Amino acid sequence: DFAGGEVAHFEHGSTHASVEETQVFPGIWLYRSEASGRSPFSIDIAGDAQSGGRIVMGSMLSGSGIVSMAGCGEHRWRDEGRSFALTPIGRDVRYEIDAERGWRNVTVRLEAEALDFLGEDCAPPDLIRGALEGRLDDIADMTPLPSAIRALGHTLLRSPYGGTMQKLFRQGKVLELLAHQMSAFGEGTEETNLTSRELAKVRMARDRLLFDLRDPPDL
Repeated sequence: DFAGGEVAHFEHGSTHASVEETQVFPGIWLYRSEASGRSPFSIDIAGDAQSGGRIVMGSMLSGSGIVSMAGCGEHRWRDEGRSFALTPIGRDVRYEIDAERGWRNVTVRLEAEALDFLGEDCAPPDLIRGALEGRLDDIADMTPLPSAIRALGHTLLRSPYGGTMQKLFRQGKVLELLAHQMSAFGEGTEETNLTSRELAKVRMARDRLLFDLRDPPDL
């Protein structure tokens, strides 16, 4: 609940965590999250009945755990980092986090208003536009974290500036991050005719196979 300010701090056992919410542009929010300690914990986000579309694109920079969205299954990540995308339009989302070796996450949330801000000259890929227009609400995907997005995530967590310069720096880096994220979405839609739900199932199967290579599942 960010009603009392931009940053929410919480503790559970030996774990200390914080989540910061900042609106950087119309329809575009940045979330910066960190945790340390030995207690696993979860974050539950209730799906609200909104009229417009929404897409969340995040980067798990460290830690391990599970991201799940109602009706779309679970996606696991481990310490090597993962990139994820969700369309929590009226759907509950749960993050189960093991922060024993630290957890760092940078996420961008886009609402329908972002389409007007980005304008026609910066047309987002079809998947993102469909989500923001409310036509797609079943995107729940997780992929390996690209090096460029990983570097931007760490930069956004540790801004070298303060005050007004920090705001300008953050806005510039968020736009750069969006460019990389949209490029990744564009490449995915050009290379396959699978639906987002089918892609999610393929990647879930891949993660299941990699989860324990010493004792893989049979057919």
